[in-house]
Amino acid sequence: MNYSQAVAYGKAYAKAHGVGGTVDIVSLGGYGVENQYEFTPSRGGSGGGGGSYNRGLNLQSLYSQFQKRETEAKAANVAREKEIRNIYANVLNEISGSNASLRASGLKDIETQSKQLVGQETQQMISSGLYGTTTAAGIPTKVASTFTQPARLKLEDFLSARKREVQLGLAGFVERIENPYPDYNALIQAQIAAAQ
Repeated sequence: MNYSQAVAYGKAYAKAHGVGGTVDIVSLGGYGVENQYEFTPSRGGSGGGGGSYNRGLNLQSLYSQFQKRETEAKAANVAREKEIRNIYANVLNEISGSNASLRASGLKDIETQSKQLVGQETQQMISSGLYGTTTAAGIPTKVASTFTQPARLKLEDFLSARKREVQLGLAGFVERIENPYPDYNALIQAQIAAAQ
């Protein structure tokens, strides 16, 4: 119960039993429980059962408080997880879109460079007087195997690495998800103490 409730209970107890007492903060495991107070009657009063009744009220109040904290923690965790998953989904969508543009641009550059290399190889063969031989026909194949294909593979690796990095980040986030809820140990200790 809060402070004003504890004071009101103390006044009612004093009136009914003719004995005063003190209003103290509830202590569990040596620590005060926030906004939780209890009335302790002075010794010698009749009807000492008020203390156990008060402890029962405090345990019920504590239990309600723990349930409320658990509900709030769960809702906050779910909202945070949803928000972070949406961020990763947006990043992946952006990467997919930009990867399509990068792929088209990269393939165009590779094609342009391939044609330039074929032209350079052909010019070298003409300059050396070898053009027109059977080796000239193999120039496009040579450029494809030494430049075009490796360049395309590097481009795909680069595009895949961008996406994979975000996917690994999402996987790491999912793996680290924890749902820390209120520690019920203090409530259990209070129940044990109240039963004794």
